[in-house]
Amino acid sequence: MSALAPFYRQAHRICQVALDDYDPERAMTELGHPRANLLPFDPARLETIIYRFSPPTRFGKVYREALRRADDLRCYLHANVLAITTDASARTVTRLAVGTLSGVGFNVAARHYVLAAGGIENPRLLLLSNDVVSNGLGNQYDLVGRFFMEHPHTNRELIVPTRQLPSAIYGEKFLRRAIMGRISLPDALQRQERLLNYSANLHPIYFGQDSEGWLALRQALLSMSRSRRSDPFIRLPPYGRKGVSPSEIFDMVRELDQTVIAALLRVFQPNRFIREFVLESKPEQAPNPDSRVTLTDARDAFGLRRVKLDWRMLPIDRRTVVRGEEIVDAELRRLGIGSTAPLPPAEIESWPASLEGGWHQLGTTRMHADVKHGVVDPNACVHGMSNLFIAGGSVFPTGGSAPPTLTIVALAVRLASYLKQNIFRLR
Repeated sequence: MSALAPFYRQAHRICQVALDDYDPERAMTELGHPRANLLPFDPARLETIIYRFSPPTRFGKVYREALRRADDLRCYLHANVLAITTDASARTVTRLAVGTLSGVGFNVAARHYVLAAGGIENPRLLLLSNDVVSNGLGNQYDLVGRFFMEHPHTNRELIVPTRQLPSAIYGEKFLRRAIMGRISLPDALQRQERLLNYSANLHPIYFGQDSEGWLALRQALLSMSRSRRSDPFIRLPPYGRKGVSPSEIFDMVRELDQTVIAALLRVFQPNRFIREFVLESKPEQAPNPDSRVTLTDARDAFGLRRVKLDWRMLPIDRRTVVRGEEIVDAELRRLGIGSTAPLPPAEIESWPASLEGGWHQLGTTRMHADVKHGVVDPNACVHGMSNLFIAGGSVFPTGGSAPPTLTIVALAVRLASYLKQNIFRLR
């Protein structure tokens, strides 16, 4: 983390996050709202951590003009890298094979290459590039594609007799101010109980938000949203799904009154119309070599093998959630606020039906100084290769419990700094 610290401030600017101050007390003062206050948790049991958000920043829109004007940069849209070609030793990349769906193909040659295609496409391209080394590039020890990590999200009902919480900072009330609080386990307690990172939100559910019409509206909006912000009480639609289904339209029309009421309550969030609360747990996932991305025999439009994702978790992942929720329950009871609903015995060891991912794809080309334990070295260069680097969440050796975007950007800035200082200046 110390190696990344100098680059986080620049990452905040790039992501248009207004401040890099995460002190909870100062954040409450900044909000200056009567419902923005910290719950008085026992600091040995729970703590409040602050999350800051971007507007959100759409890089393709915000930086498009700067990219267009740059005289030392050429940007190709709709150009798909099909293969990474190397010399006979597989130590040096010599060119990239590129193609478009319209049938145009060409090669790109450079001195150095940065692969930044995401936690699934990064390993896929390395595995596909196997004309010299049969296992693919950077895969000397069968690590490419392994250690896939996500942030598991689960929901659990909270029993709050007054239907009010003393604070709204732990839900979505202040998202328009780009601030949210989360409940977290202190470091000392994690070490003592051998738990992973754990964080959680407390979301209010308003009247009408259990109706089929409202759920259909939310499902439809999320399916079309580019931000794909998760919803605390419905499951997200599948990747790639767009539009509204006929059944969703029917549900919205059939329960139009409840749908409209629920939408208004969602916007204005009055306390008196809160029906219940949901505890949304968002833990860390431990690195697991059996959780991995591999290639299948199915082919895409370019004739290349498609990927298969086998997302697997370990017992400690579920144990962290169960224990974290037990601690949250004990603290809510101590404060006289409420409690968590009983957990069915079957869900103590296994995951509930509400399990979903946070859309964070991490770890498949992990960073480690030892080639036997990682795909890239501490400078993000693929082990055994001289000029191929990787940027993105795939280099994360662990996932933490926070959204990864800011760290991904900080890593990218750090890599750019390294290339500028140690490589480009040697030309």
